Amino acid sequence: MDVKIWPEIIKSAAQSDMGILALMILVICLLALVFFRKATEHIRLGIFLLFFAGVVLFTVSAVSRMSNKGQAITADTVQTPGAVATSTREIGGIWYADVQYTWGTSAIEQLDFTVDGERVVGTASFGTAPRQIVEGKLSKDQLYFLTNIDSTDGTRTFQYRGKIGESQIQFTLDNKGDPPTTFFAARTVAEARKLRQK
Repeated sequence: MDVKIWPEIIKSAAQSDMGILALMILVICLLALVFFRKATEHIRLGIFLLFFAGVVLFTVSAVSRMSNKGQAITADTVQTPGAVATSTREIGGIWYADVQYTWGTSAIEQLDFTVDGERVVGTASFGTAPRQIVEGKLSKDQLYFLTNIDSTDGTRTFQYRGKIGESQIQFTLDNKGDPPTTFFAARTVAEARKLRQK
């Protein structure tokens, strides 16, 4: 065999646990052959058993690590709908909500989100008038932002907390003056109306 390809073989083998195991076995065999060929039979047997135990322990460790890696991949692959929506930033864009406010009025509201990492900007309408999103944050499947409305009584702040699902966002709206309003946002007005009727 050409000696020049040995570095390639070693490099390829070193890229996996089983390849390293094969290299270890070869090295141990060569060392045993060189250092213990003139030793007594009892010494050679003892050294062989020590080497063999080391290889067995390494094999068990390597197989265990490979098994754990497989479990980790499975856990990451199986995501909740909210995690899928968040990880792919599918909340970006326009959403609609058929909102029945706790103080008696109702409206089809429009929410327009732009996501930049964990930061969310855009607008959320209130009484069909768009309001600028302030302090928008996205964390896993949770969405949070504020909107402000200037009135004769001063500035009123509305706090939105949303739980992201696969095709909808469930919001709780709190303006610190009236009971909280809960509603669902969807990608179309028709879907938003269906969610309100549920």
